[in-house]
This record gives sequence, C-alpha cells and structure tokens, in this order.
Amino acid sequence: LVFGGFSALACGLAVLCLHLDMVVRGWRLCLVGRPLQIRDVYSEHGKTILQAVFGHRLRMWGARSFSITFHGTKHPLLDASDVHFRARVIGPDRLELLDGQHEAVERRLDTSMGVARLSPARSLWHGACPLPAACMGTFISLIGGAMLSTLQMAGQSEIFGELLPWGVFEVDQVDYDFTDVIVAVVAAALLFAIVATSLSRFRSHNKAPLPAQIKIYRRVLRESNLKPQSCDKGPGRAIQAGQLLDFLSHFQTFVRDRSMYYIVSNILEPLTAPEKLSFAELAGPGMLDWFVSHYWGHAFCDFCSSIQKHAQVAPGPDGWRHQRYWICSFSNNQHKVKEELGSTWSQSSFYLALLSPQRRGSCLVVDEAALPLTRSWCLFEVAQTVELEKRLQAGHHGLVFCTSSGVVNEGHASAEVSLGLARRLSTLRLQDADASDPNDHAMIKDFVVHEMGGFDKMNTEIRTRIVSALRNAKGVVLNSFESLEAALCSTDPRKVSIRVSL
Repeated sequence: LVFGGFSALACGLAVLCLHLDMVVRGWRLCLVGRPLQIRDVYSEHGKTILQAVFGHRLRMWGARSFSITFHGTKHPLLDASDVHFRARVIGPDRLELLDGQHEAVERRLDTSMGVARLSPARSLWHGACPLPAACMGTFISLIGGAMLSTLQMAGQSEIFGELLPWGVFEVDQVDYDFTDVIVAVVAAALLFAIVATSLSRFRSHNKAPLPAQIKIYRRVLRESNLKPQSCDKGPGRAIQAGQLLDFLSHFQTFVRDRSMYYIVSNILEPLTAPEKLSFAELAGPGMLDWFVSHYWGHAFCDFCSSIQKHAQVAPGPDGWRHQRYWICSFSNNQHKVKEELGSTWSQSSFYLALLSPQRRGSCLVVDEAALPLTRSWCLFEVAQTVELEKRLQAGHHGLVFCTSSGVVNEGHASAEVSLGLARRLSTLRLQDADASDPNDHAMIKDFVVHEMGGFDKMNTEIRTRIVSALRNAKGVVLNSFESLEAALCSTDPRKVSIRVSL
C-alpha cells in the first residue's frame, strides 16, 4: 500500500505539475501554465504557425481556440502585454496563432526563441495525457490518496493487524498511527513530481535547435579568432563578404525568407551575448572597403545575394570573398546601441564609417520598391554619401545600387528590377521617410534641411544617380542585343562569344 500509494500519488502530481509552473513577477510568486518551448514561429500559406520543441501535448476538447501568451521571443508584438493572441491545435507539434477575434494573424511574427504559455486553467484542461490533465492528474492522485487513507485506517484496525505478515510491521492494534508515514510519502511524491517536471523542461530547453547551432557556430568563430577583443566603433569593424556568406550558410535552415529583424534578435544577439561584442569583433574585424545601406525588412538571403553580386564585380587584390563591408547589424555592438549612435549624428558609428578615407563607395541594397529610401537612417546614409562625394578622390565609386540580381550601375541587374526601381524613384518623396524613433527622425530631417539644402535637392540628387546607373545598364543591354544579333546572323554562331545581361 505504501509503494502503490506513493507511485499513484507521484504520477498524479507529476501530471499536474507538468502543466503548471511558478514564475516571479516583481515581488510576487505567480502560478502560470506550463511553458511551451518555441522551436519556430513562421508564416505558411497565409497562416502563422508555432512549432514547439518535442510537441505541445495539447488538445482542443471542443474549444474553438484558447488564449496564449509569449515571453522572451524578442519579437515586440509577441512579447507585448497589451496584444492578445489565441491558438488552435493543427498538429502534434504545431499550433496556428490567431488574433483576439479568432482571425488569422496578418503580420509576420518570426522567432525561434522564447516560450508560449496558456493560463493555469487552460493548461490543465487542454493538456492531454490522454484525458484532460486536470481530470487525469486528479484521478490518479485520488487513487494514491485512497490507498494511503486505507493504510491509515488499516493501522487502527484489529482485523488488519492480524492479517499483517509477521516481522513486517509491529502494530499496536489500538494506538498505532501512520500519519508520519503518510506525510513522508506525500512529501516524497511531491518532490518526485517537481524533479521530474524540472528535468523534462531542462531537456526541452537544451534540445531547442537554434541555440544548439549558435553554440556550434561560436566554436567555429573561435577557431579563426581565438581572442576576440573590443575595438573602436566605425570603419574598423567591417566583415568580409565570405564571412557573411558563411554565416548565411550555417543558419540557412532558420533564415529561409526572413529579414534582418529576425537575424539580429534571434541569432546575432545570442551569438555575441557572452562577450557583449559586435559580430565583427567576434569574427575578426577589419578596415572597410564598402559601406552598406539597407532596409532591415528585406529578406536576408536577398541581402546576402546583393553583397555577393557586388563583391564579384568589384573585387579587391585578395579576391571577392575578402572584400570588407560595413553592415550596421554586424558592425555595431547590438548590446550597446546607444553608445554606437552617440549623442549627435557626427558621433555615430554610421558617420565615422562613411567618413573613412579607405571607403571605396557606398552600396545601397534595394529592390524595385526602393524601401531603404523610405527609412530615415537609410536616407541619412545616402545623404552623407552624396555630401561626401564632393571630396572624392579618383577611383571612388560613390553610390552603387545593388540588387539580388546584380549591380544596377554595372548593368548586371535584371531589366525588370532596374526599370521597377526607376519607376519607384520617379515618384518617391524622401521627405516621407520614417523612423521607429521620433528623435532619430527629427535629427535626420534637420540634417537634410540644413546640411543638404532640403528634400527637393536630395530628391534630385538621388534621381540623377539612378539615371546615370540606368544609362550604364542600357548600354550593357544594347551591347548584349548587338552580340546576340551578330551571333544569329553569323554563318558559324559557335565562333561568336555571347554575353547577354537581361
């Protein structure tokens, strides 16, 4: 009875504990639902999917959906306390996220970290093993309690005392009390449940795939840079094109079509957290060749492709993979952003990098929507490039338009992207650019008005440069058509070398 009561009670309590948790909020100890370790949150066919590590073990049990909260995802919308989400089960390890009105979530919520929680009541009800956890855990615990109660009553029974085997118990048939034994059994069962729950959650946390890949990549970086050290912000924190592409290759499974927002919060910040350095300092920094201006909302794969295409048409003496690029997310210390920005624009790491005499030019990574020019910081970088062109020496490339299909200035970008970019810039008003921080927006607007002669002048400057780039592209396309025409008219087309850039 002691062993059976302990086993049943321990199992029942373990079922309940697995679906509950205690967290400290301020000075309070709060009871919450069990944490679901997030493996991934991604978009698929218009739906937002949450994939849990080791599965979620949840059932709907007739409900349309249930409320769910998030913690530690590094996504501002998911972690916001005033934004409400709901979820419904669509697979053994997948939940579909809904808004507060049970509708599909329209915004992307990409993350591969943090936890999701149900309320304590919902966690106990929707947890399945295979009945609702509240029912299953309570039922098993009651069986264990009943067995221990039988033991308590049996200890006071004359008949039971006669039935006990000799040498096992010495029973005082009138006064013997099993209270101490029962208390010890209950305490041991509760301790067992807590330990089992903790081990289960520890195993779940350590099996999350992205943290494991980050640990592996840290070892790779340490092999090439044994003693990473801090260095001055600015032009000395550039990374090689090859380092950027190796980074993409290692995390390709997680990157997919995600943007720089995901890269910074889910990979770069955890990767550099132990040393509190920038990625460039961790990987091995160098003096920049090119400054990169881009929009964080672009797909990171397209961004890397744009840098690769540019490096291949503008290689240095050591080859294109060794070309060094100053990229804010990789070159700035993401743990000390305020220090990187400085108190004025002239103290910012962006300006210091742009001011470097080693800078061969500025790469504006764009697509046909020209989204970088709708962001105030990108506008500031372009404005600084235009202003600094007045001091350029021979061999400086100025502003270069880079796309995932090639460099527009070199005529290597696709015709569709080049023409789409031109159409967008013909109607784009730089004064409509916005920033997440109102102070940054005001500072950059003031710079354009007082240092650059106003937004009308800036609009003209940008359009002049894209016109020059398009003329180059037009020349390359016409030469390609002429080569194609010559090949088609030739009596021996195999003797004609053709290079078509369309």
